Amino acid sequence: MLKFLIALMTGVWFANTAMADRLPVGEIQPTPQMLAKARRAIPPEGTDDRIIYHFRRAGETVLVCGYHWGGNGRFCTQTPLSLVHKIDERAEDACRQGETGVPHAMTGEAIVLKYDCVRGHMKREPYAYAFDLDGYMMEEWRPLP
Repeated sequence: MLKFLIALMTGVWFANTAMADRLPVGEIQPTPQMLAKARRAIPPEGTDDRIIYHFRRAGETVLVCGYHWGGNGRFCTQTPLSLVHKIDERAEDACRQGETGVPHAMTGEAIVLKYDCVRGHMKREPYAYAFDLDGYMMEEWRPLP
């Protein structure tokens, strides 16, 4: 039984390690040079501050997004138009039922589209105002110097 538990625990540890090494779809593995450039572009705010960097390509350009450890890293992830359409449906339903606004809990990071309820209908800014063709928030990603 003890051998089984050790094997199980070791397998779980290896599985978690392997999962941690996987990159989100669309992102690229940074080189040490890319990380050094990212630290200059989005520097920590103090000795205890830790920035989490994400990298992706847009054509020949490498883009970087960074957030403070413990902060909201979801701004670096994709918010596809298909997800926004689902949020629109829920928001429209909430507005029809008399809600006066659309909460972040419902919109997630699509809140940058400035959802609102106006006379019982959902209103928001166009998707292209905040997101690029790949579904990333344009404001959060910048070219790597």
